[in-house]
Amino acid sequence: MLIQRLRQRLSRAQEQRDAVTALERKQDAREKILLGGIVVKAGLRTIDKAVLLGALLELATLDPASKRYRLLKERGDAAFQRDPSG
Repeated sequence: MLIQRLRQRLSRAQEQRDAVTALERKQDAREKILLGGIVVKAGLRTIDKAVLLGALLELATLDPASKRYRLLKERGDAAFQRDPSG
């Protein structure tokens, strides 16, 4: 009886873990799709992937308080205003 209850608890815990893992995978996939859409929106669908990654890595080093960062944000905000679907 005790072993059966423990097995049931273990089974429920595994089902809960699987549900959380599935949700996390869905959220991750959605985020990647959205980010891919931004790349396409920027007209970078055919750019060399190494160049794109290099540019993103450089962007990741920008200080959010810098003038360059603010300029890029303004340009992005304006692009989203023109076409908010991406």
